Amino acid sequence: MNYPKYSKNLSRITALILALLILIPAVACSDADPGGADVTTDAVTDNTAETDSLDSRKSIEDNLPEADFEGAEYVILVQETQEYDAGIEELTGEVLDDEVFNRNQRTGDRFNITITHLNGGEAGAMSQKINKSVKAGDDAYDLCMAHVIQTGTDITNGIFYDWMEIPYVDITQPWYPQYAAEASTVNGKLCALVSDAALSSVIHTYTVYFNKNIAADYNIDAAEVYETVRSGRWTIDAMSEYIKPVYSDLNGNGIEDEADLYGNKTLLFYSFNFIWAFENPIVEIKDDEIKLVLNTEKTVNILDRLYDFYYTQDGVFLTEYVKSKEMFAAGQSLFLMCHFLPAMEELRSMEQDYGIIPFPKWNEEQTSYKTTVDGCFDVLVVPVTVPGEEIDKTGIITEALSADSWKHVLPVFYDVALKVKGTRDEESVEMIDIILNGRVVDFSWIYTGWSGFNFVFNDLLTSKKSGGDFASFYEKNEKSKIRVYEKAFDFFYEG
Repeated sequence: MNYPKYSKNLSRITALILALLILIPAVACSDADPGGADVTTDAVTDNTAETDSLDSRKSIEDNLPEADFEGAEYVILVQETQEYDAGIEELTGEVLDDEVFNRNQRTGDRFNITITHLNGGEAGAMSQKINKSVKAGDDAYDLCMAHVIQTGTDITNGIFYDWMEIPYVDITQPWYPQYAAEASTVNGKLCALVSDAALSSVIHTYTVYFNKNIAADYNIDAAEVYETVRSGRWTIDAMSEYIKPVYSDLNGNGIEDEADLYGNKTLLFYSFNFIWAFENPIVEIKDDEIKLVLNTEKTVNILDRLYDFYYTQDGVFLTEYVKSKEMFAAGQSLFLMCHFLPAMEELRSMEQDYGIIPFPKWNEEQTSYKTTVDGCFDVLVVPVTVPGEEIDKTGIITEALSADSWKHVLPVFYDVALKVKGTRDEESVEMIDIILNGRVVDFSWIYTGWSGFNFVFNDLLTSKKSGGDFASFYEKNEKSKIRVYEKAFDFFYEG
């Protein structure tokens, strides 16, 4: 993924970016036997309060017991490019930086613990550190915030705890995206956790922006766009209808080029997200078996529709990653299909107003909006070298950080992403809730990464091939791909 390098300090990269993370339960891990620590447990509180208001979140209980860890350290190893996930060392004056800092301070004060982090380097180097530490039996890290796809490979080495076996982590809580939790749990095991404690899982969630000024120029009411989403009518066809009439020859040269205004200036890379946005699964896990389910008429129809969407319909101009963001920020595109990162960077200085909405559905019969998260984000994993008597501490602090992020950091992220100056746009807040609640990080995405069928749409569309070419492509790759899936799957039943 050729995205910009992030600095070690949140403020240097986007200064206001992130603050969201989600949780994604994962799969089988190891045979580690968690022990218990002395804590004081209270009655569990029923979390039935309203959760759709950002302010009401603070009333949701995390149900954690009282505990005093007597000034112990809680050490997080985090990959270099997402170091902001673990927090910053001091207040910077940037609202998101400071709220992440405050999150760590609140948690530390509550449980009398010192939260620190170590830079693990890039994904490959961090993987080596973790594997070396586990092999040596070194209890060096309480928690690792690690690259999701690299970690999928590491999990099958049996070096991480199963989150289902870690006390006090409740994956039914709203600070863990439920579609992610369900889709990444195999044989009752969950080793990679998507949590709001790791901001990168929010920042890199795929979404759609629309320029409200351009919409008004083409008689598109922003309220109508929001209502289209709310009513379930936001589909690929509905998006196309908005895109088609939008074009203006801004430089007056009589040629459709990148200097002009379009309905959608986009890139083919993000076509892979339609696998999840259109609820078109790659594999099915049922009755302790895994099988490929991609070779369907729906897949062929999707490819045909996307070929038309990118190559033949009016109002679309294909470009590359950086230019797509720059052109949207310059007011040259009605839509931008990307993740939340531009809201922290290029769009901060955008003079025109924009709204945020989900990726479209395949059709109106699809009941919910879905999306995925780019493969560079961090999942949470716990090395098996954490002693059994320390595992309560890991569970309590992880849950506390995740809950605090959802309650306090995420609302700040909303304000940053929406460029709030005084009053929050509650419609856009509603849309971001829909997007984040629809995050899917599944078995195929975590455990096969670049080796499975995750990028089949990119592979075919980049070479300008449509659904008619899928059958031969699938036949050529089926045997090698199923071996990839079966190898990962077998670990959770035989590992």
